[in-house]
Amino acid sequence: MAADDEEERSLRSVALQNANAILLARQRAERELIEAKQKLQEQSEWFRVTLGSIGDAVITVDTSSRITFINPVAENLTGWTSAEAVGRPIGDVLQIVHEETRQPADNPIVRALATGTVVILANHTTLLRRDRTEIPIEDSAAPIKAATGEIIGAVMVFHDVTDRRQKEVDLNRSYQAEQDARGAAEQANRAKDQFIAALSHELRTPLTPVLAILSSLAQDGMIPAALAEDLETVRRNVELEARLIDDLLDLTRIARGKLHLRKGHVSTGGVMEDAIKTCLLDLKAKRLTLHRQFAEPLPTLLVDGSRVTQILWNLLKNAIKFTPPGGTITIRFQVAEDPRGRQFQIEVSDTGIGIDPANLERVFQAFEQADRSTARQFGGLGLGLAISKAIAEAHGGELRAASGGIGKGCTFTLTLPCPQGDDLEPPQPSDARGLPAAPAPPSINVTQRPLRILLVEDHADTAAILSRLLGRMGHEVMHTGNITSALEIADREMHGGRIDLLISDLGLPDGSGQDLMRALSAKYEIKGIALSGYGMESDLEQSTAAGFARHLIKPIDVSLLKATISELMLG
Repeated sequence: MAADDEEERSLRSVALQNANAILLARQRAERELIEAKQKLQEQSEWFRVTLGSIGDAVITVDTSSRITFINPVAENLTGWTSAEAVGRPIGDVLQIVHEETRQPADNPIVRALATGTVVILANHTTLLRRDRTEIPIEDSAAPIKAATGEIIGAVMVFHDVTDRRQKEVDLNRSYQAEQDARGAAEQANRAKDQFIAALSHELRTPLTPVLAILSSLAQDGMIPAALAEDLETVRRNVELEARLIDDLLDLTRIARGKLHLRKGHVSTGGVMEDAIKTCLLDLKAKRLTLHRQFAEPLPTLLVDGSRVTQILWNLLKNAIKFTPPGGTITIRFQVAEDPRGRQFQIEVSDTGIGIDPANLERVFQAFEQADRSTARQFGGLGLGLAISKAIAEAHGGELRAASGGIGKGCTFTLTLPCPQGDDLEPPQPSDARGLPAAPAPPSINVTQRPLRILLVEDHADTAAILSRLLGRMGHEVMHTGNITSALEIADREMHGGRIDLLISDLGLPDGSGQDLMRALSAKYEIKGIALSGYGMESDLEQSTAAGFARHLIKPIDVSLLKATISELMLG
């Protein structure tokens, strides 16, 4: 009996111990569960606070695409509160369209769940808010994976890019405005070039009969000396007007980067003497003394001779204009060595009005002079020095100005590189305006037979004087002022006799001289000389392409016309 009691007590003790162990284990498990729940709550609160604090909008969903979390930024952007959004399908809260096509865009959070990859929609995405207003956004989504790799949801992060999009719009508008302004400026430049070309033509055309009459009278031995001197003054001023027109065309060439050089061996002394000859009468009229200071031998340069002559002519004209009567102009030549190699320098100094050192660079700006009062007093457009500087730089040289100040004269220094080696380009003939010149007529004494010339010119005065002068040369002239009658004359004369030469203006009432030349060349063998007030390189190229053998620029020099006719018919 006692043994049974002892066994029962033992069993009860074991049971009590087990119960205590179970109780302790349960209490420990409950504590661990409470701690785990607390830790989870802390973690959840940390994530909630963290996601709620960041500047981007955040939405999370479960595997069925229902919202499990939405932070305050997302609430503000979507227009849905957390209480309203949690538990709803993501498509109810987050509606996205393409901002340009207005078509629904794939929801990145749905794609992230389906593909298990990160999805980014960074361009042209617009969020439709609950109130149907729109916000441009950039967004991305990523799957949420458990430690096992199982997808248990997805998170989407997005932000408002309204300010950036507006800046992009403003930038695009600014760019478009700039492009429009650039296009307008280019159009204005083209219109300006066309205007200058048309103005050149209109100004040159009436100068042609004037210069032709003056040239004819100059050859008349019966003209009294005093009248001949007056006629020479008129002729010189007509040529000056033509030079001003050439300057406008040169300025257009320079602005468009189409100032072409025709280089060749050029005698330095030769170009200087050519420039001086054109200024002798002006020097004499103002009683100016011209000094030359140079040492022999002068080098031969590889330059465009007519363009260098143009520079020197401009420098001399400038010195003459701004030097009071009785003053002195000095020309110095020298060869100098500098880091660029041997350089040839020409200095043109005067005892004229001088320039304020602060205004030295302005003298090289087109349509500028150092002082507006200077323009009023001395005249001029302020183009010569600007063009001269551009020509010098096109040769790889430079043109500088120096002055001790007002009343102390000026010195302009032209520097040109001396050629290196013997592999120099052959010289290309050009006229004083830098345009292709008609080759010099043969230096042989051949009597030219009378020619039958078809003259097509719609300017009545030019046509009358050219017809008269060509007639005095012994030629028979048939004149008309348009293409239609020119073709009729050509058909009649070429079948019944002959036409030796076509001399045609390019600007005609019913087409262009090029059209006429092409039509005649297609039917007959006939040589042609183009007359035009248009002197751009493109004009010369078009004339050549049309079949003209020569292109003479108005105002036409009668002696040049005569020489050109002789060269063509004797060639």
